[in-house]
Amino acid sequence: MFHQHDIAVSVVTRDKDLTQILSVPGDRWWDFAGGVSLDSQAVRDKYGVGPEQFADYLALVGDRVDDVPGVPGVGAKTAVRLLQSFGDLDTLKAQLDSVAALQLRGAQRIQKSLREHWPQLVMARQLTGLEDNIDEVCGLPQYCLQQEHMSTVCSYLDELGLSGPLIRRCEKLAHSLPA
Repeated sequence: MFHQHDIAVSVVTRDKDLTQILSVPGDRWWDFAGGVSLDSQAVRDKYGVGPEQFADYLALVGDRVDDVPGVPGVGAKTAVRLLQSFGDLDTLKAQLDSVAALQLRGAQRIQKSLREHWPQLVMARQLTGLEDNIDEVCGLPQYCLQQEHMSTVCSYLDELGLSGPLIRRCEKLAHSLPA
């Protein structure tokens, strides 16, 4: 919904699956606890595929955390190579006979494994993808963060005994907002 209005989003999570949300300039995936923040280019640098390919990547390699099996014999490097060569799973399926010709170790075996496990791969792709067409979400709420909101957050954090860097950041943000 935000992207339809060209509004960048920040996703605060440890779940790498949500990197696929990054699609407009300014979008960020932020693992606060791990101290890692990625934009779409950083996702490409880290994983070898873009956010728009991440669900296909996870379907190919599998995801133990979410109990997605992946394709036997396809690891991270092979998945990246396949997606760099074909772009997405639909194109890979359409050109599956071309996999054996790739300069890829075990290319014929990989092609055979992909063919044998294609139904599993389709199911895995459904599990790794995010649904972004939700009818119940119909409008973008109007909201403007103001100083008084952040001041309230700072007071609440102080009441909880959470002093230090977090409150200093909130106070700094509060001073930069309209009154």
